[in-house]
Amino acid sequence: MPSRSPDAAQRRSLALSINNIVNRRSFVTDGAQPLLSPGDIDAILQSCAEAMVSRIPADQVCIWLLDDAETFYRLHASAGLRSDLNGADSGIPADQLRNRLFHTDEPSSQLDLSLTHPIRDPAWAAEYGLIAPTCYPLVARGRIVGFIALFARQPFDGGALSELPTIADAIADFAERYRTDATLREREMLFRRVFEAAADGLFIFDPDTGQIFEGNPAISQMYGYTPAEFIRLNRADLIHPGVTDAAAHFVTQVVTGEAARVKLLHVRRDGSVFPVATQGSMIVYKGRPAILGVVRDITVEEEAQQELERRVAERTQELSLLLDISRDVTSTLDLESLLTLILDQLKTVVDYTGTALLIREDDVLVISGQHGPLSEEDARRYRYPTAGLASVWDRLSRGEAIMIPDVRGTSAEAEIFRALVGAELDGSLAFIRTCLWAPLVVKEELLGILSITRHEPNAFEPRQIEMAMAVARQAAVAIVNARVHEQARTVAVHEERQRLARDLHDAVTQTLFSASLIGDVLPTLWSRNPQLGEEALHDLRILTRGALAEMRTLLFELRPAALEEAPLRDLFQHLADAFTGRSRVSVTVTVEGATTLPPQIQVAFYRIAQEGLNNVDKHAEATAVDLCLVAVPDGTVQLSIRDDGRGFDPNETAAGHFGLQTMRERAAAIDASLFIHSAPAEGTEVLVSWPNPHASTESEEI
Repeated sequence: MPSRSPDAAQRRSLALSINNIVNRRSFVTDGAQPLLSPGDIDAILQSCAEAMVSRIPADQVCIWLLDDAETFYRLHASAGLRSDLNGADSGIPADQLRNRLFHTDEPSSQLDLSLTHPIRDPAWAAEYGLIAPTCYPLVARGRIVGFIALFARQPFDGGALSELPTIADAIADFAERYRTDATLREREMLFRRVFEAAADGLFIFDPDTGQIFEGNPAISQMYGYTPAEFIRLNRADLIHPGVTDAAAHFVTQVVTGEAARVKLLHVRRDGSVFPVATQGSMIVYKGRPAILGVVRDITVEEEAQQELERRVAERTQELSLLLDISRDVTSTLDLESLLTLILDQLKTVVDYTGTALLIREDDVLVISGQHGPLSEEDARRYRYPTAGLASVWDRLSRGEAIMIPDVRGTSAEAEIFRALVGAELDGSLAFIRTCLWAPLVVKEELLGILSITRHEPNAFEPRQIEMAMAVARQAAVAIVNARVHEQARTVAVHEERQRLARDLHDAVTQTLFSASLIGDVLPTLWSRNPQLGEEALHDLRILTRGALAEMRTLLFELRPAALEEAPLRDLFQHLADAFTGRSRVSVTVTVEGATTLPPQIQVAFYRIAQEGLNNVDKHAEATAVDLCLVAVPDGTVQLSIRDDGRGFDPNETAAGHFGLQTMRERAAAIDASLFIHSAPAEGTEVLVSWPNPHASTESEEI
């Protein structure tokens, strides 16, 4: 009886095993092969799914991947019974899947799809009799980036599924690598867009050699090259020779990681030089270190800065000019020299061909000062009636500047100008094309016009007009100050003449009248009684000496410098003689010691002595006065005015008597002390003590 050959059964079993092994290896090879091919990720994953359907075998294979937001798993491949990617399971919430399907990174398998499998379509499963699902996570870098789901009508072959981790790992690595590459491509595209669209110049160059690798359109245009020409340059081709060291230092700073921003001079293709602000940072370019340089053309900024500095300098000069003019106005009262100085200073801020100050005298404008081509002879003979300025005069009175861009033009102001100057516009005033009138206004009173002219039309800018107005205001103040000073001087001269007339009448005239009376009766009196005649002659001598002293005192008042030049002893003697001539009271003058007093101290002592004698004459009813000046060895100078009059209580000075207060003020002005010693019926002494800080061992007569 025949029997089976063991060898044949073993051969069949071995052949089946070998076939299974070959199928599994073929499954791994076929399943992973698409991952090595270029192309769209969905097409590649679809090829993998189709390979798994044919090699496991499986009736349905689906592959889901986590989206970029990591909130959903999106279906990317579906092979077998269904290939639709837009079904109910095309997007699965990530949290739901992790919590219900994968508690770990291990696969999930079910023998019966009708049980509690979370991904199911009962109608579809029943239609095709699917009973065996298997889900396998795709894990990359410790996180689930997707999963594979396999469905079959019969249980899966354990041997085939044993190769699934290899395929899953390959797909997971591919998906992560694809995601990373996509991110890099997006970033590179973003960088490229920014690089190409940047308004600033961008270029990449080798920090060691300076070779330029890339440049954006802005930098090529900035330097005048085509993009192809620019990338053939070396960075040194862009640097001005004068800033080579600074450019090298900039590269060193960038390489060492320091903050690097510097202003340099660069050179365009046409050789023109322009300023740039450049900064840089280290990058990796195609696997090698490089510098990304950012260059900005700052020509406009530099010109704006220079313009700002120019304007600041001009403004500083203008303010300095106004300060100088203001100082001159307050320190100089000579109107002619002051106006000349103002016109000279005006030239530094308003470049003019000619300028003149026209001052109103009644209804006529006359030139009080001028600079320019006009001769002084012509300037003196020009007189312009204010009525000829018509409506312009009203505008000037309101403080408005009148600008005539072209005096030969058709404007109303130009016509007024031509009517005013007449034929002289083609004669001595032919140099004028632009004319600016700035009003000289003080307290709404128009004193005249500051006229500024140029030999070309449209010559003055708004800033120059403003400056002319400021100078005109200062000139107007100077004119008012000079007029006020002249009025004050006239009043002072008038008052001084009146005072001298009073003094002559009160002192000299009365003394001379008394002397004249004595002179008239002296011959008769002498013939009748020689003794009385001798007494009258003595009185006549006293009166004439007093009159002479009074006259000298008045001369001192007319010539104040004489008070500083004459010896103080002589000045005191003149005061004493004048006092005796007025009051018939004898004055003894004593000067002890020797020193030289500063002029202001000498004048103060003289005025105090003069006031003291006046007080004695008015109030003391004295019969004798001592006037004593003493210079003690320690340098102190003392003045004493003592009388034997009726005296008074210093604490009860009557109101309206300013003599004592005047002496105190004069003493305080020279840092001297003043003491008054007096009592009723005991006379009065005024003592002034001045500590001389300039006292020396050398002596000069007081």
